[in-house]
Amino acid sequence: MEYILSFLAIITLAIFFHELGHYLVARFYGIAIETFSIGFGKELFGFTTKTGTRWRISLIPLGGYVQMFGHVENENEPVPSHLSGDSLKHKSTLVKLQVYLAGPLFSFLLAIPLHFVIVAQVGEYIIAPVAGEIIPGSPSEKAGMLSGDRIIAINGRHIEKTEEMSIQIATSGGDPLAVDILRSGEKKTLYLQAFPNKDGLFQIGVAWSLEKENIIHRIYSTPGALKRSVTITWEQTKFYVESLKILKTRESLKTLAGPVGIGKIAGDMYSSGGVIALVSFLALLTIALGVFNLFPILPLDGGWVLVSCIEGVTGKRLDKKIIYWLSLFGWAFLLVLVFLATGNDIARIFQ
Repeated sequence: MEYILSFLAIITLAIFFHELGHYLVARFYGIAIETFSIGFGKELFGFTTKTGTRWRISLIPLGGYVQMFGHVENENEPVPSHLSGDSLKHKSTLVKLQVYLAGPLFSFLLAIPLHFVIVAQVGEYIIAPVAGEIIPGSPSEKAGMLSGDRIIAINGRHIEKTEEMSIQIATSGGDPLAVDILRSGEKKTLYLQAFPNKDGLFQIGVAWSLEKENIIHRIYSTPGALKRSVTITWEQTKFYVESLKILKTRESLKTLAGPVGIGKIAGDMYSSGGVIALVSFLALLTIALGVFNLFPILPLDGGWVLVSCIEGVTGKRLDKKIIYWLSLFGWAFLLVLVFLATGNDIARIFQ
């Protein structure tokens, strides 16, 4: 039950704020909104505002939508009298782009105050990339890496913390890596190639040292915490974009997590770290939601951005049949991802 409640809480907040971005920008430009829904399928409960918009909670909590009048289905019809606003059809390409991009933007913006709460309350813990245990026979051992070596760069890119190191290795694709280390104050360069584990993630066979001297605890003033929160949000956004490189092999799809996995992670984090840990996970989830929605496929926001750009360049509306088949393909793709991710979740439970 804890897992279910944790999942519903964080997914509802993440989806609500994302869709709120679409809604607020659409209303700013005077676009009539028919429905604001958290979830898909049958309505569980809701209410209608004076502007005619139906706000609802729906049965399947795996997304949400803001139904703007004149989007596709009723683009050639007049706006009904019970709705306040104009049809989306009559808005310029620039306005449409702002409306479609507002959702991902609000997802990124939500992460900033969430990170601020964490940084202002507990500061920031950074684990320096110092080698602890070296796995026998691993690329690290073969390259001559020793326990206590401090990794400072990979292929010329500066490394400050273990997260940066991990993403560099995971996205290497097995290509040769030039790893700069500090050993007893002396700089050395080791050459190695990462190997894929059973889940398709590339590793070099080293566990990071968790000795006290390798864990940095930074405390920030209020202005400093706000500035750092913006930086963390940007860093994590780049992390997710770079992580997309991982999803290029069949094995790497095993890393996907679905609703069950998200609920378990949320429940575990709440049990072990309380509200702060749950807030941290929500920040990660909302950034992931923003990045994912920028994929250029319908029905995601990125898909509608692409459609609007094509229509803006050609000066013609894209044929409804084309949009229908593109949307059908997109939904099929998303359902396959959900199916794979849920299968991964179930497999992890029985491992």
